[in-house]
Amino acid sequence: MLKNLSTILIAALVAFCTPAYANTPISGKILQQNQHTAARAGAPMWHFARPHGYVSCYPTKATNAKGDGPNPGTSQDNGIWWNLSKGCPDPGTWNGVNTPGKFMPTYWTATWCGDSSTWRYTYFLYFSHDSGHTHDWEYVSTVWAKTDAARDLWTRRALIRSFHKGSRHENWGDIQNTVDNWEDHLTQGKRNADHPKVYVGAFRHAMFTTRRTVIDTLASSEDDEFRSNDWVYLPGPSSDFIWGGNIKKEWNYGTTAARPTTVHDWICKQAI
Repeated sequence: MLKNLSTILIAALVAFCTPAYANTPISGKILQQNQHTAARAGAPMWHFARPHGYVSCYPTKATNAKGDGPNPGTSQDNGIWWNLSKGCPDPGTWNGVNTPGKFMPTYWTATWCGDSSTWRYTYFLYFSHDSGHTHDWEYVSTVWAKTDAARDLWTRRALIRSFHKGSRHENWGDIQNTVDNWEDHLTQGKRNADHPKVYVGAFRHAMFTTRRTVIDTLASSEDDEFRSNDWVYLPGPSSDFIWGGNIKKEWNYGTTAARPTTVHDWICKQAI
């Protein structure tokens, strides 16, 4: 009897001390009818790198000064450290890892995928160049699936992320670092929370969910691209969260294919 009681008490203590990380559900009504709110619920926490002490290209608005055409872009940097940020916005004075970045826009779209019965909320960054060409669009997509049919509640199932000419994905619970909000942005190793920590490659801007700082030059291996958490940004004010449908399909962004209106058309074809 005492042994059983001891076992119960130990189990209760372990349960009490173990942190409960919540993949907070939202209703299908919000996903369908209040998409701006839904988009915020699964938005990534962006991280930007500082290879060899140099600032990488920081995202900017994808439109020209008048807002009626594409950003003209800037010349590719060819992987030269001191040219990475040339023509790109200033992320702010670096004060060590996890320095809050300056205002930057995140574009987003929402797509219902009938074949998989999922909602896919996709988040885009525009860079005026990368190491290989003028203009660069990159994205990650939060996949929502119904987990409580009786109450019409949905949770985050997976994350799809752009990776050079293709994409990669992880189940939500397998993402190495997630957070609930800005208050825990310094936390590492927290899984199955609401916002994925996404690390942007410093040269070609591939999207990663892990850091890697072994090679701080333009790596020959795509997986070795330098990425770190020197600057961090979680979309907050309404002005930095822009509907991707504002980017016209006919606008010319060179060879980059991952612009919002294009990805919206084929994101449902990405397997999870």
